[in-house]
Amino acid sequence: MRATLMYAAGDVRVENVPDAHLIDSTDAVVRVTRACICGSDLWPYNQMEPSGGGQRMGHEFIASSRRSARTFERSRLEKFKKVKEKIKKNQEKYKNKKKIVNK
Repeated sequence: MRATLMYAAGDVRVENVPDAHLIDSTDAVVRVTRACICGSDLWPYNQMEPSGGGQRMGHEFIASSRRSARTFERSRLEKFKKVKEKIKKNQEKYKNKKKIVNK
């Protein structure tokens, strides 16, 4: 995968880095389709001391989910179920109101 790294003040490069992987149960791997550098990423731009491995930058992006840990999937499924229940409840309210109006 590609990443933006800062090696020293004014030395910013886009390079190939190892692919991301899941570590914790709340992690997710996403495919970034658009990205930008935030102002907070630029604070060290004029004063960063040189570093051998570089420091990754960038946390503003648009992405789609590729893989997620089980806990993340479960919480997403629970949210979906709650929304589905709320829709069903609202549909029942609407049906009841319609019956009252038609009488």
